[in-house]
Amino acid sequence: MKVLVTDGSYENTLAIVRYLGRLGIEVWVIGEGQSTLSLRSKYCRGGVIGPNPSQENEYVEFLQSTLRKDTFDVLIPVGYRTTSVVSSHRGVLKDLVRVVLPDHESLGLALNKRKTCALAERVGVPYPSTICPQSLSDLDDISAGLKYPVVIKGILEAGGQLVRYPASRQELIREYHTMCKDNNLHGETLPMIQEYIRSDITYSFCGLYQEGACKRVFMFKEIRSVPVRGGSASYAQSFYDPTLKEYGMRLLGSLHWHGVANIEFRLEKGTGRLVLMEINPKFWASLEVALRAGVNFPYDLIQVAMGKDLTYSEEYERGLRFQFPAPRELWHLKENPKALPRVVLDFLDPRVKSNVWLSDFGPHAFLLSRAASALLRSRVPVEIGVGR
Repeated sequence: MKVLVTDGSYENTLAIVRYLGRLGIEVWVIGEGQSTLSLRSKYCRGGVIGPNPSQENEYVEFLQSTLRKDTFDVLIPVGYRTTSVVSSHRGVLKDLVRVVLPDHESLGLALNKRKTCALAERVGVPYPSTICPQSLSDLDDISAGLKYPVVIKGILEAGGQLVRYPASRQELIREYHTMCKDNNLHGETLPMIQEYIRSDITYSFCGLYQEGACKRVFMFKEIRSVPVRGGSASYAQSFYDPTLKEYGMRLLGSLHWHGVANIEFRLEKGTGRLVLMEINPKFWASLEVALRAGVNFPYDLIQVAMGKDLTYSEEYERGLRFQFPAPRELWHLKENPKALPRVVLDFLDPRVKSNVWLSDFGPHAFLLSRAASALLRSRVPVEIGVGR
């Protein structure tokens, strides 16, 4: 079995490489340079250096060339852009490699937050009150009747970067205009404005579907994250919640899903209701929490790709505590220094598992050196391994 995995700089790609590689699967990665994180793992059998997937045509030509030069059984896209590109061009790739993705319409709906809200309304899943301005001139009227703070959120999935939390009307107007200008957003791509859900914890439903049927279920909660207001988990715990499962299955079932997905909810303070944040129609940043708890999503995805009919399972270790020491916990501490005692205690607690593999330490040495450099520059190191 030979598998090609994209986005070699992401931590979730590294997790895929390790958990497949130690099963004896030959795993290759697509890297962005010779210093690519996953290339430093002993479980990575080889790599190819490719263009940025934002250069769509060039990336597709590179994929075709790579798949013609060497034989791979399965292609696993990891990042948002690569998943979108592979989905858009699956027609020219289907004779070269197996890929497990939902149909392009379902994927597009999951990637579009405005359409996701409409879906939640249709299937009865709670979501924040949402306003979608039709033009910048609508802002004056809209901003007058809002309760602050609010959230400005990009319509399309973009790695968690297009989010702002204005605390006043003036700040909303300023931040909204700045976001649109900096990212060339207009018309159908104008950001939406949502109710701010007061919550300390993000709940995640993770699933693997096969032609619309749910086959694997895993749930976890982010206790700490980076950025602190919501992003990738730096400390998480597996758990089980029937309401979360019901909402997740309701959303993905209505899309006749095929492949993996992660759906994020916030637990609202005061009401205790779960409120939908977004659907991540791909492998999520904190994938290794599920892997360590006993759900090998990448391996099961390969079985689906090879035509095996999986049976349903929601078996995994509940209450597993998991930490991502660097760079995520370091960046959490930069934003929230008061968490230092808790972070240190968790790091020293042998019952808390982590993504640090002493038997495969090369990638961690690389992450630590890059994280230290990024901390000195006071810049969140999305590009050095957090991934989305």
